[in-house]
Order: sequence, then C-alpha cells, then structure tokens
Amino acid sequence: DMALGGLSEMRELSVGVWRGAEGVSKVAFDARNKLGAEASKAVWHLVSLTSIDLSGVGLDCAGMELLGVPGSEKLTRVDLSINSLGEEGAAVVECALRGCTGLTALDLSSNNLSEKALAALLADLPGLRELRLGHHLRHTHHGRNSLDGRGMMLLAAALGTTPGLAVLELGVNLFGVDGATQLAVPLQHMTAITCLDLRWNALRAAGVCELEGAMQRLDKVTSLDLSVNDIGAEGAAAAAGALGRMKKMAQLNLSYNGLTAVGAAALAGALGQMEKM
Repeated sequence: DMALGGLSEMRELSVGVWRGAEGVSKVAFDARNKLGAEASKAVWHLVSLTSIDLSGVGLDCAGMELLGVPGSEKLTRVDLSINSLGEEGAAVVECALRGCTGLTALDLSSNNLSEKALAALLADLPGLRELRLGHHLRHTHHGRNSLDGRGMMLLAAALGTTPGLAVLELGVNLFGVDGATQLAVPLQHMTAITCLDLRWNALRAAGVCELEGAMQRLDKVTSLDLSVNDIGAEGAAAAAGALGRMKKMAQLNLSYNGLTAVGAAALAGALGQMEKM
C-alpha cells in the first residue's frame, strides 16, 4: 500500500503472472504470492486506473468484490484469467464488473465460470470489443472437461448481446459440433471481428460446416486459429468457402487437422485471394 501511495495518476497496473514492467505507466509485482482480498485493497486509491491485470494471482471472492468500488467505471481493460473463480466466483464477477460501464476488453480465461452468470455479465457490457474465454472448461456429468450443449447455448445467447466484438477467443473448450451449431447463431452478426480463436474445440468437419455460413460474413478477420480440430479434407473444403471472403487475413493456423493433399488443394484457391498472406 505504501509503495503505491504516490501513484494516484497511474493508468495501468499489472500484478499478473508472466507479465513484466512495460514503461513507466505500468507496474508489475511477483504475483506468485497469492494476492487475495487484503493485498488487493492497496490499488483502489488509484482513481485514474484504466487497465488492470490480475491474472493468476489467486484472487478470491472477497478480492473480486473490490472491483466494484467507486471509480471502477474508468476501467477499460480487465484481465482476471487463471484465477479459478469457479461457480461461486462467477456471481461475484458479475456483480463486481457491473460498475465497469466503460469496459472494452475482458479476459476471463481459465476460470471455470458458470455460463449463466457469464450471460448476465455480458448483457451488462454492450460496449465490449475484446473477449477472451480460452480454457473455459467445466466438469460435465460425463466426467469430461468441456462446454456441454446447454452451456454453449447459454454462452451463445450471451455473445448475442455483444455484436461489436473485434476479438473473440474461445480456444481449448472442446464444445464440438453441437457447440459450433450454437455459436453460429451469434457469430453471423459479429461482423466487426478481426481476431477469432477456435482452436482445440473438437469441431471436426461437421463443426466447420455448421460455422461456414456465419464465417462467410466475417470479412474483416485478420487472424484465425482453427488448429487441433481434426477437420480433415472435408472440413478444409468447408473452411475454404469462408476463407475466400477473408481477404485481409494475415495470420491463419490450420495445423494438426489432418488436411491431406486433398484438403490443401481445396484451400489453395482461398489462400490465393488473401492480400497479406
């Protein structure tokens, strides 16, 4: 608290793991020591704060509640990833971030949040432009870590309230073909997307086919990750239909998909239309 006492004009604060100091406007701590609620209190007199990184700091529910203090409406970027807030923490996140009315970028990756609470949270953040939900794995009644059908349905409904998203990261969620069917509904309206991460989601060819129509409308995409989805030659052919519209593409990852020569040939025409590839 004493160390931060003279920094009331600070704009950006990082206490997250694997992050270092980046210039005079950002402070980094060794966050491998659990932060928790008491240590968190030191930052909240920084009334000009617009960006805060609390990734992987062992943030508990009491610490999470501190985000809802007066002044949080100035925050535009919040990173709460790798805290395993879980079912109990999901409701706290929803209440705490309700006051962050200016929020444009939110990272909730690796937190095992309830999709119901997430839907309520996103409904209160219509100005969101960047959403990261990677590793949003939950235990289902089958004993597997994945987003089940109902979970993806709730998440898709929540995404429908944020059509202005430019960055959407849903990698490593294993939501499969059923999840792709649910995601396709809101995705077709997210025409502002420039970065889309759908890696490692067990899409297979059928999942790509479900998403193809929606993806054809995403002509602003510059970065797309469909790796580790086992889409094969059939999926590659379906993806080619959408990729042909993404002429601004600069980064494309299709690795670990068993494309074969037939799949590569199906993609060749689409890749040739990309101005920056």
